Amino acid sequence: MKRILIAAAFAAAAALMAADDARIDLLAKSGLVCNSVSEGVTASPALWMKGREDQRLIVTVQSSPEWKQHSVTFTPKADGQIEVIIMGNRKDKDILYDSVTVKGATLNNGTFEELNAKGLPAGWNLKQEAFRTNGAASGKNCVQTNHDKRATQRISVKGGQAVEIGFMVKAAQP
Repeated sequence: MKRILIAAAFAAAAALMAADDARIDLLAKSGLVCNSVSEGVTASPALWMKGREDQRLIVTVQSSPEWKQHSVTFTPKADGQIEVIIMGNRKDKDILYDSVTVKGATLNNGTFEELNAKGLPAGWNLKQEAFRTNGAASGKNCVQTNHDKRATQRISVKGGQAVEIGFMVKAAQP
């Protein structure tokens, strides 16, 4: 019986460790409705935002050692700006992102190749430690994020017009 309990404890711990670790939050002043996600991706409202849950869409997926393409399609309820927050679900595990694309709105420099005067990806708000100049899915640059180390950009959207965000993701190797 003791061995069964120990095995069950290890299985539960392994399931928690395998939880979705890549995360993109979409933050709006008006509501967002998720239309679809690619295989393996989940999207849910921010339940902690009581009465405003639909103003933040949390998109998660499990990263892997290889680059994989994923997407989410959503519709904003009103015209405005959406903050795209590229991050991880944990602060102790880094995630790499590259080739971020948007259909139905305009995102600048989704390949992270164009640099500003500070040597960071133009159009993005991020700190130096979130920028990586090797190991990209395409080109040279990508971002390396976790829950506390993020890359953000605002996009303008039209109410009722679907927006698709595509992205490449993989687990950062220590």
